[in-house]
Amino acid sequence: MKTLKSLILLLSLSFLWPVPSRAQDPVWPSNWQGIWDFDHSKKICDGGAILEHWSERDTICAGTPILELGGDCSGGALSDVTVHVVCTEPLAYFDCLWTVDTEMYATITGTSIHGTIETNTTYSILCGLPDTCTLDEFWGNLVSPTPEPCLPVPVTDASWGTLKASY
Repeated sequence: MKTLKSLILLLSLSFLWPVPSRAQDPVWPSNWQGIWDFDHSKKICDGGAILEHWSERDTICAGTPILELGGDCSGGALSDVTVHVVCTEPLAYFDCLWTVDTEMYATITGTSIHGTIETNTTYSILCGLPDTCTLDEFWGNLVSPTPEPCLPVPVTDASWGTLKASY
């Protein structure tokens, strides 16, 4: 019984010490908010051939995370016209350990956005994989400002049921 009382006392005392929480992810400034049409061009970092090219419509909402990658992110708005975010995420699958480092830099000029996202993946020797680096360069044009509250817009005309069934 004495052991149980000691355990309860230790547990109750543990609530008195603050537990460090994960830092808040860097968020979009208010002047970036809107519905945007983006063009992306992804290639190997050392100037290699383009790996893929795509276009998308996306919504940027003020106060939402700039990059939603997981891991630890730092940075944010350097000014009203520039954002810079760096994220690091260590991962593991059995004995294979790797780290994904992502750096985004973007600027806004009027109704246009230009930026890059560089992603470096470094593998441990047990993975047997070569390290990789890709660079996504993107350009965006404002389609329309979003009303408050800012809500994402669908990127296709498909119904929710059709989209859900595709996964």
